[in-house]
Amino acid sequence: MIDTTSIESLAGSLPIAPPEVEWALSFKMRLAEAISPATASLAQRGYLGCLPIAHNVADEFVLRLLPNQALADSTVAIAWWSDVEGLTIAPALGQFVAGRAAERLTMVRKGQKLGLGTPDIDLDTDVEQQLAQLAAELGDTGSIRAVLTAEQSLDATDESVPLGHLWGVIDPENPLCAALVAAWSFEGRELGTWLSDAFQRMPEIDIARRLYIAYHTTYKTGQDVTEVAWQLIEGDQVFDVSILATSTLPRVGSWRAGAQVKAVKWLQSQSIREIQVPASLWQAAQAFAADPLSYDGSQHLAAAKEMAAHHPTEAYTQAANAACFYARATERTPKEAIVFAHQLALENDWQDLQTVLGWAREEMGF
Repeated sequence: MIDTTSIESLAGSLPIAPPEVEWALSFKMRLAEAISPATASLAQRGYLGCLPIAHNVADEFVLRLLPNQALADSTVAIAWWSDVEGLTIAPALGQFVAGRAAERLTMVRKGQKLGLGTPDIDLDTDVEQQLAQLAAELGDTGSIRAVLTAEQSLDATDESVPLGHLWGVIDPENPLCAALVAAWSFEGRELGTWLSDAFQRMPEIDIARRLYIAYHTTYKTGQDVTEVAWQLIEGDQVFDVSILATSTLPRVGSWRAGAQVKAVKWLQSQSIREIQVPASLWQAAQAFAADPLSYDGSQHLAAAKEMAAHHPTEAYTQAANAACFYARATERTPKEAIVFAHQLALENDWQDLQTVLGWAREEMGF
């Protein structure tokens, strides 16, 4: 059973996946001795506070570590190698196997729906049992079996079943799972219908915020999105950022058309009486929106440093954003952002972040 008492205990207790599971879901669990170097590699590429637990060639499956959050409650995401951008697949470590299964099975269904001839994933009884065992070792209490049962009972010809419905059975009460269903399933009018019913139940979920901004600005519904736009500017800009209202996930690299840019443009078009974020952060957001591909994150890092004394958690978020922007634009190590984020973790006693950022600095020698 996985031990989430500390980063070190988790690294030392990660189970090994049987070859049949690795083949079926295209990942290998990280060996304990490989985690520190992989953490450094992630930071070098612009992913701060990410603990690698598995990988598929160069893409990493990571726990997103945040200040004051329990390790076991960290969301699971794919950190893509090709672009500095991640994709959330599960709400917590215990649902990693179920989230990866949902993502793979959904991609198969999407490919078949588009007529791409995507082959089915062979999940015989033995593989299903091995999946359940691996999931249980990671703390799963039934989500993988729920996903497999839902997949087996699906009528492939039933168009009423949302494409991303498997995330909904991972944890039906979790708003992040509901937002993932929407992001993988709905566009256009269907997305608008979903938002009108669901958004008020999950306004704190970043994916839902991105869907909300993308829909109402793309289709010019007349909805006032000012409050949500400010919230988006304050939030993470590394994961799930290529969400659009005109197509479903997965998408990577759609930064010019993403919700962050649309949020800034909306606010610029309004008669703003009071800026709801620090002025330096508002300036940074506008700099990013002006040229998302070449913006180097320097203004976000400056804003983070201004915020550090009184708002350290928010400062960490912007430091992580700055690292991503810098690595993406320059293809160089975001050393200054890594050092600053590590200092924040030390000053605020964020143990897990201290560990992974310390590993990164030690591995890279600064």
